[in-house]
Amino acid sequence: MFKRFYGILILIIFMMSTLAYMQFRYVEGIIKDDIRVITNLSLRNLETEINHWINRKLNVIQEAGNFIEVGSPTNTEILSYLKGKLKEYNSFSSIYYGTKDNVMINASGWIPPAGFDLRERPWYMMAKGQKEVIITDVFLNASKDDLVSTIAKPVYNQKQELIGVVGGDISIKTVVAMVGEYKLGRNGESFLLNKNGELLAHSTLTDMNNLNISIPTDEYLPLIEKIIEGGTGFETTNKGTLEGYLTYTPIENTQWILASFTTVRDFYAASQQLTIGFILVAILSLLIFYVFLLFLKKSIIKPLITLENSVSNIDIEEDITYRIDILDNGRSEFRSLVDKINALLDKIEAYFFEIRNDKEELQMINEELEASLEQMIAAEEEIMRQKKYFEALFTNSSDGIVLLNQSHHIIDLNQRFTDIFGYKIDEIKGKELDSIIAKKEIFSEANGLTHNLLEGQVVSKESIRYRKNNEPIDVLIKGVPILYEGHVVGGYGIYTDISERKKSEREILYISYHDRLTGLYNRTYFEGELKKVEKEGFLPISIIMGDVNGLKMSNDAFGHDEGDRLLRCIAEILNSVCTNDAIPARIGGDEFAIILTNTDEKEGLLICNEIKKRCTEDSIGTLQLSLSLGLATMYSIEEDLEETYKLAENRMYDNKLLESKSTRSSIIASLLKSLEEKTHETEEHSSRMMELGLLLGKKLELNDSQLNELRLLAALHDIGKIAIPDHILDKEGPLTEEEWNIMRKHSEIGYRIASATPELANIAEAILHHHERWDGKGYPYSLEGDKIPLSARVIAVVDAYDAMTSDRPYRRAMESEAAILELSKGRGKQFDPLIVDMFLEVIKDQ
Repeated sequence: MFKRFYGILILIIFMMSTLAYMQFRYVEGIIKDDIRVITNLSLRNLETEINHWINRKLNVIQEAGNFIEVGSPTNTEILSYLKGKLKEYNSFSSIYYGTKDNVMINASGWIPPAGFDLRERPWYMMAKGQKEVIITDVFLNASKDDLVSTIAKPVYNQKQELIGVVGGDISIKTVVAMVGEYKLGRNGESFLLNKNGELLAHSTLTDMNNLNISIPTDEYLPLIEKIIEGGTGFETTNKGTLEGYLTYTPIENTQWILASFTTVRDFYAASQQLTIGFILVAILSLLIFYVFLLFLKKSIIKPLITLENSVSNIDIEEDITYRIDILDNGRSEFRSLVDKINALLDKIEAYFFEIRNDKEELQMINEELEASLEQMIAAEEEIMRQKKYFEALFTNSSDGIVLLNQSHHIIDLNQRFTDIFGYKIDEIKGKELDSIIAKKEIFSEANGLTHNLLEGQVVSKESIRYRKNNEPIDVLIKGVPILYEGHVVGGYGIYTDISERKKSEREILYISYHDRLTGLYNRTYFEGELKKVEKEGFLPISIIMGDVNGLKMSNDAFGHDEGDRLLRCIAEILNSVCTNDAIPARIGGDEFAIILTNTDEKEGLLICNEIKKRCTEDSIGTLQLSLSLGLATMYSIEEDLEETYKLAENRMYDNKLLESKSTRSSIIASLLKSLEEKTHETEEHSSRMMELGLLLGKKLELNDSQLNELRLLAALHDIGKIAIPDHILDKEGPLTEEEWNIMRKHSEIGYRIASATPELANIAEAILHHHERWDGKGYPYSLEGDKIPLSARVIAVVDAYDAMTSDRPYRRAMESEAAILELSKGRGKQFDPLIVDMFLEVIKDQ
């Protein structure tokens, strides 16, 4: 009897320990999978950031090479162009052009020492040998003050003869900073290597004040050997005494390899806590079980065995006077029971000696039986109380729970199941579960899961089930079988609503492959699809490359919000023109690309024409949309799609150069129209300004070039006002100090707009300084006297006179005599005295 009791208790403890261990192993597996996903995704994000940084630099050198090849400029023009690029892209420490005759044109001003032969420099020889844009390994630059990598492009004349190499030095400090900021976990580290295994950047070891490339220590050598052997990888390895995960991938277009090492201890804190918890629970369970056994043995089993032996010695026929001894170490219940047994024996003894029908003794026996019945009722009530506890757990669970029989039919379900799926118990009780919440396409998978559950397996799976209204819902499904005497008699299906988590995962996936601003695919997705379509062979494959014209000018003139709106309009046009099979993407700040499968060159040209047509029809305010396009088509699997991509890109740049002048003219016209609308200035005002300016210029004996600049300046000197808010420009009363500060910005804004347009670059300085004063109290730089450009001094006098003699929102026009008097007052203070004198002569002559 007691051996069986002990066996059942031991079996229960074993089952509890087994279930706890299985849960431990399951959570440990999830942690390992999460480590792989997190480390790979984090490294990919860093790789994408570095690639994007490098590609921007490649584009700058590519543009410089195209400028020299297409325009055949002089050395002076090349130097001016390179200086402009160096100023615009300050991430370059130097941009230069070396001819095949060993002539160095360096925008940074560095002069080669005597005997210096640029044709022997690694960047020159690599670009010449590979005949394409290259990126060198990291080296100490020629001025020996920084570790750099050179981007170089060979330059050819129209006969495809090498005439030189254009290059630029980029400091690797930016890459070191990127790598240094990336660190996964407390003890994790990231590093960048070259193909020789030398450390270029490290999150803790690299010192950019040291101009020597770091040599890895012995503990890094095994890691570096693994990284150099393969391309992209993820594996478990050791760094010295530390166990961890090594992730690595090459950087595109370079000889660099990006890697990270994350120690196991950073991720296994949860696993270690789980292990400690599991051990503590197991020890505590065993301790409780042991104490319970001691208590059971001392308080129940031993007294019960003694009682059993005493009861077995009762033999009425042999000794009617035999009585059970009182248990000294027994519980009060046992002593009471012994007393009752002895009392019963007394009654039996009396029965044999007294009359059988003694009613009083029979009544006493009946009362004792009633007391025993009361104990049985109390035990039954305890069982009912335990049942209510279980029902409360079933009813109030945060997960939907359904109880099944062996035939897959529903016996019961809780309220949460109704909340999730919309079914009440009366609607589906007795029906097969999977036929209710699993549609035809997933019925086989759902039925198989239920079958495994009712075969005795604990199941767990994320899947889709359907609500009463046929709406799909993401759920985590768990199943626990119900065992009775070793046989499966049913099972519990537990459903957790994971819709929000799945929605978040889908949003993250969308963000990782789409451009946030335009909603088009991003460069990562585009490059992946480029490789995919090449492998799957959707021939012919056409690629369209596009570059937005005038984006920088739009940003300078109207602000970045308008520039963003321009990019979104371009994206809408691309989406509306492309078919469902097309893959439109934004691959750079102002660059777009489209992959067209099963599309030949003729069809591609039709799409290009439609895009240009839509750009011509659409506009943002007064700004006309403009996009330079390039098309290339791959017809055979023997061709290289990457070359097709580059060809489309080159054609786009060629078209951009050919269209640039007309595009800029269109933009200038748009700016003039915007200026008229914003400032309410009329053509008559511009005409008066130009007429008076030219008369004054001739009076000052300016040459034709200076007069042309003056004519252009008269029309565009206030171009910066298109970025000033309307409520300030149209205000009838005096401006506040804050409003004046905003208004004074218009000369700097105009300077940036003019500087971004070659046709206006020669008047940019005059636009910047046309509000300077002769006495140095003007803005923005408080220049005085002859330091103010001549054309700015001329236009300041003409503009002041025309402003005073014209109606304004805040006052009426002055008479000419009053305006002349004001000019005279400002002579030598606000205005150049000589120019005022000359202008007054012009007015008198009229």
